[in-house]
Amino acid sequence: MRTSTSARAAQLSAAAALVVAAGAITNSANACSLCTNIDEMLHLGLQKGDSIWWEGQGNEPEPVYSSSYTGDRASGTTVWLDYANFTTRLTNLAAAAGVTAFSPAEVSLIQSNIFSQLNNAYAGFSVNFSTIQPGGAFPTINFGLTASPGALGVADGIDYRNKVVNDVARVFTEGFTFILDEFTASTARSTQIAQLSAALAGTAAHELGHNLGLRHHDAYGYTSMSYDGSAVVPTGGLQNQSIMGTGSTGMAEFERESNSRLFSDHSLVKLSFAAGISTNVPATDAEGGGDFGDTTGTAHLVSLTELDVITRYATNITGRVGDTDDDVFAIDLEAGSTFTADVNLDFHPSIPFTNIDTVIELIAPDGSTVLALDNFSGYNLDFFGQNLGSFSGGDGFDPWLINVPIASTGRYYLRISTDPNNFDDPPFGDYELLMYTDIPGPAGFAVLAIAGAGLTRRRRAG
Repeated sequence: MRTSTSARAAQLSAAAALVVAAGAITNSANACSLCTNIDEMLHLGLQKGDSIWWEGQGNEPEPVYSSSYTGDRASGTTVWLDYANFTTRLTNLAAAAGVTAFSPAEVSLIQSNIFSQLNNAYAGFSVNFSTIQPGGAFPTINFGLTASPGALGVADGIDYRNKVVNDVARVFTEGFTFILDEFTASTARSTQIAQLSAALAGTAAHELGHNLGLRHHDAYGYTSMSYDGSAVVPTGGLQNQSIMGTGSTGMAEFERESNSRLFSDHSLVKLSFAAGISTNVPATDAEGGGDFGDTTGTAHLVSLTELDVITRYATNITGRVGDTDDDVFAIDLEAGSTFTADVNLDFHPSIPFTNIDTVIELIAPDGSTVLALDNFSGYNLDFFGQNLGSFSGGDGFDPWLINVPIASTGRYYLRISTDPNNFDDPPFGDYELLMYTDIPGPAGFAVLAIAGAGLTRRRRAG
């Protein structure tokens, strides 16, 4: 049983003040002044989690779902690259940009480049890309549709843990005129083809990433970044090296034209929990009809699974919290490690789910000292955190503690609760909570090694 709402609000305010006191808060006016450098935010005025958005050169809102829930399935996913009408779209793009129309051989080369770059982006995962339509249910990337000017791509939804098979990611090829408009006719033709291929492949990987559960703010999740819910963190533009970077993260044209963008460390962890694309999908710890425990004294001890694609030890939790119920987890951490906790509230509408605002707190081994606290993670170009002024990136809703440094070895606690300051929320709601560290816990503590964990891993630099 948790404390009263008013008392809990006071506790959170006090804890937040202590966390903020530990860091210098960036001037929010200075951060917000960067908003004038991007296109006006496009939002259709729907409720949180229901926005219809697309990727463009400015801000890319988050998409909604349109596929059917199919549940977990065996590893191995074939993605159909649907090039119907692709040649027509390229011809129209070339005419609009003022360059020579692409020959059949050049169209084939662009397709080959896209194939290669998609495979590079998803290397380490069991994703097969094919221009031959598979049988049964399968995900699709479509390159032949049209959209409003400025739109580059759209996904069916943000499907964390990939519960949906037949998602469609759409790349609006004609929208990439800006990639070629500095060229004339066939001058620097190899550069034209290379830059256009990279831009199309990057958007294809990005939209597929949404359909596999990734969000824009995942672009900020690199090893070098740490966020404890207090000070606004400057990023130096690192987020735009990520596939999940977009207009609202400040991505420039030259970054879209690069074929070197990969997924951030945090994106790799989330993709490791996506059904059908990971060789060994870690089990999710579900609360079910029981209770995880409301206090540090009754906290649910979690076990961490070693991941295949990146050196992280992780667990995913599904649970339910409300006005009279917190959930508290115990996790054993090593001195010198970092700890990340990310709340995900992205679900297919066919899955029973009640959305609710949450707060997460990392508590020291003494059971009372709050080391980090967050109830809202937003971004504004090269800044991540809270208090970013009138604009915060398109998916800045759910709490996220990133690479919080652990000073001493011991048993720590992660508490998730409802935000007592949001009076519009229902009394109870659902959540998924991803937690991980970069160093296994102290000797004698439980760390699960999944089958195949001894295989060579590829860890991408952040």
